[in-house]
Amino acid sequence: MADGGLTRIGRRWRACLHLLVVYKFPRLSGAVTGAGRLWTLQGKRALVTGAARGIGRAIAIALAREGTELFLVGIDGAGLEASARETEVLGVKVQFEIRDLAKPAEVSASVAACLAAFDGGLDILVNSAGVLRYGIHNELRTETWNQSGHHFGARR
Repeated sequence: MADGGLTRIGRRWRACLHLLVVYKFPRLSGAVTGAGRLWTLQGKRALVTGAARGIGRAIAIALAREGTELFLVGIDGAGLEASARETEVLGVKVQFEIRDLAKPAEVSASVAACLAAFDGGLDILVNSAGVLRYGIHNELRTETWNQSGHHFGARR
């Protein structure tokens, strides 16, 4: 992979997942790595928002390496297309849609398209898209909070 930053983020994501499994489920300590896996991401279906760059893209690549089918969503069409090409090379089914996830109707349309693409099923939701807004949390106006898009995806 050309971008070392994405490689580091992907490794960190996988390490965090492994630590979570080891910490929360000690019996499954070999579940994420090693030949004797008790569960796998192979064949799972994931909706990844903000997959055009940064953490969203790194997570999409890490999921693809594990054999997870992907539905990528974001506002940056060129970035999404690049992410899709990079993950398809890893041998997984990848689809993407350009959407503005700050708009509830666009989130609903993305979720509907994802479910249609995956024949009604979805195993993993990664809410990585968002807009950075500054301010004290409990003083933010509803409109400002809604621009993050995170809670819309989880609600759908």
